[in-house]
Amino acid sequence: MKKRMKSAMLAGAMVLGSLAGATVPAQAQQIHVALGDVPEMETLLFLVGLARAQEKGLDAKVTFFSGEDLAIQAIISGQADIGVGSPYAVIQNADVPVRMFYQISRVIFFPVVSREIKDWKDMEGVSIAFHGRGGPLEPLAKIKADREGITLGEPQFVAGSENRVVALMQGHIKASLIDLLNTNMIIEQAGDKFHVLEWVDEVVTDEAMFAQEDWLKENQDAVKLLLTETLKVTREICEDSQVIADAREKYDLIPDMPPELVEQIASYYKEAIEAGVYSCTGGRPADAETDIEVFSAAGQLTGDGLTVDKFWSFEPLQAVQAELGVDPNAQ
Repeated sequence: MKKRMKSAMLAGAMVLGSLAGATVPAQAQQIHVALGDVPEMETLLFLVGLARAQEKGLDAKVTFFSGEDLAIQAIISGQADIGVGSPYAVIQNADVPVRMFYQISRVIFFPVVSREIKDWKDMEGVSIAFHGRGGPLEPLAKIKADREGITLGEPQFVAGSENRVVALMQGHIKASLIDLLNTNMIIEQAGDKFHVLEWVDEVVTDEAMFAQEDWLKENQDAVKLLLTETLKVTREICEDSQVIADAREKYDLIPDMPPELVEQIASYYKEAIEAGVYSCTGGRPADAETDIEVFSAAGQLTGDGLTVDKFWSFEPLQAVQAELGVDPNAQ
């Protein structure tokens, strides 16, 4: 089972000076990055990209918060420069303009249910357990329920896929949306008790880099360096997932990761990339349009005029894509 390294870090924010451990030039630009969780398997790709940028002279201070909301507020208040998440509703309601500018990963979760539930028709009145309020999974479940002509029960909230797996195993819940790593685990260990239902075709952004719009304009060199190194290493990983396992060791990232998870890094990323979890191009406006459609359909975004440019700034990424010869329309 996936283990999250949740320790004393959850008591508050933990600041790291240099992920890569490299010596940076005196003229390096410093950025403050806010992450809404402790470092884990899924965030490793971003951490590797950041470490590569540090090697090229980017001075980055990273703070790990105990929740995405805290990281988002750090960006809005100006206490941090770059956040990682998918803060659509927050962007719509924020007093300062915040924009996403690089898609790291997409929401690829699986509806894992007990065997007594044969199909979606059997989900009438059944509660689904989600990670928390405000994310993309709840609206996607609503869209699926509407298409199936059913009404789901009141949602339950159990943070962490591994905790939802335990709740399933112990019979406390009958259905949940589970990430790839834990879905594989539960089907392997208890496939006689659980199975996976069909899911929606829509894929929305899970994790994206975001920042205040003015900060992006005023720090173009730092943004370009971070995007360049992140996109380059991401494309390498998409070609050969062993790259990320080697990079983790080289930069001594997440040193406390359990050995059994270390052994799974390359295979997990290979399977996740094939499933579409990670964006190999950094994202495109068409992806953002899908995000807006999904969140609007679920009522998490409201009003007219919800255009891509109100939530995203694709210009920095598109410039890097052009320099690296990356097709901006590729998925």
